[in-house]
Amino acid sequence: MQPKHPAWEAPEPQWVPMAPGVKWLLRRPDGADKMVVTADVQQAMSRIYQGRAELEALGLEPEMADQGHVLSLDQIVGYSSLLTAVRYANLCLIDWSGVENQQTGEKIDPADPDAIHDALVHGAPGSDSPLLTPFLAWIDQPKRPMGAETIRLRALAKDHWSGGPARCRACVDEGDKCAKGGSVEGEICPRLQNAPQTPEGVAAWDIAHTASGIWERAGMTGVISGLRYREALLLFEGQVGDNREQLDFAAAFSAFRAIEAGRLEAEAEQADADTKSKD
Repeated sequence: MQPKHPAWEAPEPQWVPMAPGVKWLLRRPDGADKMVVTADVQQAMSRIYQGRAELEALGLEPEMADQGHVLSLDQIVGYSSLLTAVRYANLCLIDWSGVENQQTGEKIDPADPDAIHDALVHGAPGSDSPLLTPFLAWIDQPKRPMGAETIRLRALAKDHWSGGPARCRACVDEGDKCAKGGSVEGEICPRLQNAPQTPEGVAAWDIAHTASGIWERAGMTGVISGLRYREALLLFEGQVGDNREQLDFAAAFSAFRAIEAGRLEAEAEQADADTKSKD
């Protein structure tokens, strides 16, 4: 039976950034998808101790299969995560961009199961950013509402990379009210108005505007081309530390996506302004 109210309708597929220059068009898994994936993964993991044949069927390295029935807990968790991601990707991936054959320049078929597996494990051809971590973060829906938080973070990122820090330094130097939370010409300072209000948003913002290594730069000019989601999420995991179970990695992924969108918007506007100033 189909839902009668639009609030219960399945969301439209969305282009989701997975790595700099790489986006996947994904639809949200429904209840039936989740049942199928759960059953498949449970069945496969129950047989994984049978040894080489099952491991090779998962696409694992032969030398890993030589370990026979003795598998560490970390290995089992890793195999389970990979299998879960592969199953969901085969069900939910509609299209992708930025996944091309480096020799021919042709787009790789997003319906090819082997290509999906390799993209998750190795990243897009020519890339060193495996997509497993960001894809798993996307699969897990945020446990807390993130709509308003992502709006704040996108605006905060755009303001930050459009000269926000310089403006704030001027406020402090001049003793203006906005440095203390007051107003500038009747408006609240954007950095105060758009400050993140969730633990994941706070952590993601702290990482995104201080860790330069998570931003991919393209060409001789070093223009920002995107966020390295795997590295950002790993930093988030390290920052969470003992509170890992309390924080929400799916929410963090949403936060990082909003921050990337805000920065790219700021960079694009600055590039446009620079071009016009030269004309």
